[in-house]
Amino acid sequence: MKYVCSSCGAESLKWSGKCPYCGEWGTLEQVQEAEVVNEGKKKAISASYKSIEEFNKKSSSNKTLKGRTATGYGELDRVLGKGLMDGEVVLLSGEPGVGKSTLLMQVVLNFVKDGKVLYVCGEESPSQLNSRLKRLDPKGSSKAENFVLTEDNVVENIAELIASDNFNLVVID
Repeated sequence: MKYVCSSCGAESLKWSGKCPYCGEWGTLEQVQEAEVVNEGKKKAISASYKSIEEFNKKSSSNKTLKGRTATGYGELDRVLGKGLMDGEVVLLSGEPGVGKSTLLMQVVLNFVKDGKVLYVCGEESPSQLNSRLKRLDPKGSSKAENFVLTEDNVVENIAELIASDNFNLVVID
């Protein structure tokens, strides 16, 4: 059994005279768990599953999943276990000003030679990124058409953008 506040919609596992969330008195009502519906939220899609053999059969034909892609920087590749794996998420952290964004830009410059890169600017402006790009690649030898960026910081929009194109690398800075 659950108790739902008729005022704020908060759920509680035990009854109380006063809602612990909004502070209203006498608003907790007992409901069956199947009756509790969170309006306005998307319905969760049920997950599917397969045996590990089925995943292995499917992925063995895909050459990008077999190995790792080198970043072009030996020490970074060593730390990453010989490069980046397709679909892998890596969190790069450190004190401000130690060069995280510069390192990411250097990796991006290696990836744009052979593939498309999406750079999500969450912290710096495109003009700051452009000045760093000019400093790291003064001859302009990188393929600018393979390097796209967005200033959008809405997660759903970024996820939709990633799904809409075939990016070799996505950097969220």
